[in-house]
Amino acid sequence: MRVCETNSPAKPKAKRSQEGAFLARSASEESGPALAGPISSHALRSLAPALLLLLAPGLAHAAACCLSTSAFGAGRLAIWEQAAVGANLSYSSAAGLFDGDGAYRAHDGYSEREGRATAFALLRLAESLEAGARFPWVVGSRAAGGLDETGHGPGDLALSLRWQAIDLGAYAELPGVAFTLAATLPTGRATAGSDTVLGADVTGRGFGVLSGGISLERAHDPLFVRLDVAGLLPLAHEVAGEPWRAGPGVEIQLGGGADVGGGVVLVLAPRLRWEAETIRDGVAQPGSSGLEVAVGPSASWQFDPHWTLQASVDTGVPIDGLGRNRSLFTSASIGLRHGIY
Repeated sequence: MRVCETNSPAKPKAKRSQEGAFLARSASEESGPALAGPISSHALRSLAPALLLLLAPGLAHAAACCLSTSAFGAGRLAIWEQAAVGANLSYSSAAGLFDGDGAYRAHDGYSEREGRATAFALLRLAESLEAGARFPWVVGSRAAGGLDETGHGPGDLALSLRWQAIDLGAYAELPGVAFTLAATLPTGRATAGSDTVLGADVTGRGFGVLSGGISLERAHDPLFVRLDVAGLLPLAHEVAGEPWRAGPGVEIQLGGGADVGGGVVLVLAPRLRWEAETIRDGVAQPGSSGLEVAVGPSASWQFDPHWTLQASVDTGVPIDGLGRNRSLFTSASIGLRHGIY
């Protein structure tokens, strides 16, 4: 039985949806060794309560259609929107590093910071199909051993497609279901093309990445929960004349939030990213796999029918075992989204 009422701009009290697909990671995070090792049981236990809410039956009510669009980055189009554009500014800093055994150590005598200005756009291609694009400009700064370097340039372009197979709230027995495809293109400067000693001018991974995923969402006004799962397939590339390929991986994000009134939505979204070992000239490189666990509180405020203010924080967790072959970054961002209908 369908229970979702279709809202429109003619109903000014209707809540905007705030769901998003996987977005490109920061260049400073992606240019390190591939992610790895066994997935931490601490991270899985922390996701259990939200997962139970996601799977629980009977949570799709009338307001669920439009509860959750822009608290997660560019998000997706609301059911009445034909397009959306926006931009955000972000700043991130590396506090430490997880080694190949998962042990965390804080940086001593080394600093790494990065700023980004990212433009994004979403376009409806059909009733249940939309395309998206994100393009960042990256400014980096690294210092160590008396060296203090900066660099800037275009980052990697991210393209995406999203098909809404089952509308959120369409059936009481089923969650909203969407399938996603994405491609990250190596339009940024790779480590191999850096002109600095510390790599402060590195703005991209240096190779393309394809991904495919599924998004499941349940809502019960004013609460919602969403699970995003995506498989990652890095493309082969050459480094110093040798063929390399970062290991395939998976990224999982389980977020929950609430509409607290006045157009404000608050969200907490822990995520986990795992990648297999890097392959060099057909041989897997021992100890090159990695793991990243992070948590990202965020908020959005729709202060106008067309405009939404977005803010978020994303940070790794400095606990042994919650990372491997990965720097621990903390980032903050703020942005604006304009819906077109």
